[in-house]
Amino acid sequence: MQEKNEKTYEWPKDWGKLRQDFFDTFHMPIVGVYDPFLSYAMQKFMVDIVKLDDRLHSLHGDYEERRMSMKDIIEANYGQAGLKLIEQLT
Repeated sequence: MQEKNEKTYEWPKDWGKLRQDFFDTFHMPIVGVYDPFLSYAMQKFMVDIVKLDDRLHSLHGDYEERRMSMKDIIEANYGQAGLKLIEQLT
């Protein structure tokens, strides 16, 4: 169920909006984690979860050793906005 003020992105026309929102939230470009093939197949914007995990590790270290999940590290560093954005893209 979508919350009232939650942003949504219509594929493919909202690419520019998504790129900007992703950068504003994560302070990195989406291009390195975006999966164009899966996005085309699903007809919605999708990220490559493995590439995202690699990127988060390069920024935040081995968070699993601190008993944190990917969800935990996203919420701790990028807040609920970051978590909601990634949930839309997976």
